[in-house]
Amino acid sequence: MSKKILNMFLFLAALNGGAQAAERTIVIENPTDRGVYMAYSVESADEIISEGYWHALPKDENTLTVTGDGQISLRLNFDEDTSKPLNLPGTERCGSLTEKFKSIENKTGSPKVILYSGDGDLDGYATKKEGKDCAEAGGVLLTGFHEAVRCSSGVSGEMCFPFSIVDTHPAQSMYVDACNHTEFSGVYLAVRFFEENEWRSAGWYEVKKNQCKKVGPFPSEKPVYAVATTSSYEADYKEWTPDGEKIASCMNPKTGFTYAEKADGSCEAREAIPADAPTYEKITFGQLTEAGFRGVAEFNIHP
Repeated sequence: MSKKILNMFLFLAALNGGAQAAERTIVIENPTDRGVYMAYSVESADEIISEGYWHALPKDENTLTVTGDGQISLRLNFDEDTSKPLNLPGTERCGSLTEKFKSIENKTGSPKVILYSGDGDLDGYATKKEGKDCAEAGGVLLTGFHEAVRCSSGVSGEMCFPFSIVDTHPAQSMYVDACNHTEFSGVYLAVRFFEENEWRSAGWYEVKKNQCKKVGPFPSEKPVYAVATTSSYEADYKEWTPDGEKIASCMNPKTGFTYAEKADGSCEAREAIPADAPTYEKITFGQLTEAGFRGVAEFNIHP
């Protein structure tokens, strides 16, 4: 499972507008059994600012606040098919298909396009590129942006995506919602699941104290397992598993990982592992769900 997809997450955006810029709330309801990724853009007389992605979980509602005058457009696609928006053809906007991004398309002057992408230290993004067009700035033109319209609720400043999401090919997938009720400032989640005819394990996902984190989707044709730990190098190391069947599975104690379990008991990486990271180990995972479960499984982590 792609780490980029797993690590894909929800965040709120604040666009650089004037003191009098309008503040509006976008409301997205996802009535389907699959997660949805979304991006939006605001077009003014001078520029087009686009950002993504936010993740709307199955049967869930999400809101994001947009500051900036101009016409708001939205793009949604199912998380299993990030290249295809749910509504075509729509308007094109500069962005990325695989990672967090923010693009500024200037209508006059130079550079014409500024693209921030990835997750890093440059004001929240890993890289910044400029160019005369989207391609030169390192982006791709994303189709399927459609104008947002006011909700029927009449709430001032509230905007809705104007199309219904129709899940014509529901995927057998599930999510894990882990909540940290311990005294530790952060615990770390790993999940064991069956994908592409092999058992895999992936982690780590930090869950901060008194907060929850939803991760996924994971295929659900077989049971899904989970484990949460403190750092294995801490003196007060602890481990939590669900109450179901226990089984040892692959993990890396020092870095993010996706491993496959081989027939001889060894672990084979399904993504790049840093060269200086320690080798894999085995850790006890507990069965979180039965086979065929669809939706969001709760994993409450208590002292």
